[in-house]
Amino acid sequence: MKAVLISIRLKYVSLIRSGKKTIEIRKTKPANINVPFKCYIYQTLPKYGDINNFDGKVVGEFICNKIEQIDLQSAVNYNLCKKSCLSYSDLIEYAKNKINLYGWCITDVKMYDTPKRLDEFYKWTGDKDIRPCQNSKHCNEEYYDYSEDVRACRIDFDGDNCPFLRVQRPPQSWQYIDIN
Repeated sequence: MKAVLISIRLKYVSLIRSGKKTIEIRKTKPANINVPFKCYIYQTLPKYGDINNFDGKVVGEFICNKIEQIDLQSAVNYNLCKKSCLSYSDLIEYAKNKINLYGWCITDVKMYDTPKRLDEFYKWTGDKDIRPCQNSKHCNEEYYDYSEDVRACRIDFDGDNCPFLRVQRPPQSWQYIDIN
């Protein structure tokens, strides 16, 4: 099943956790997934200062049940700014000459007691039948195991640690992931 992994700074993760932030503002929106969809929250590493146990990990999830297009040339209402925890000037600065932004509506937030590592998630391949180490277009280490009558990977036969399909790097903004 397709989901989204989204990178969010600690300041905004805290606001989501508290329930104050109910809209996440982005420059783009997912085009190949229908709402509602699940978003996993990756808490970014800080630019400066100490790193805590949750930085650089997936710390929670939410359901995005609606995406609103925001036209910055028309009047942006106070309610949007309040729900996104951003001022109008913050929106303009973030947009950097883009006319439209997107407000991802946040519902059903679940924060984890124990964060998850990125490599616990799989990249979205676009093919629901492909699992780790089962298709040569993803793995140069493929071989055929005649005893099991299956294609497999020399690196990791069962695919649990496949380096080709595991998420290794955080998304710049967001990315599709497979949560089967």
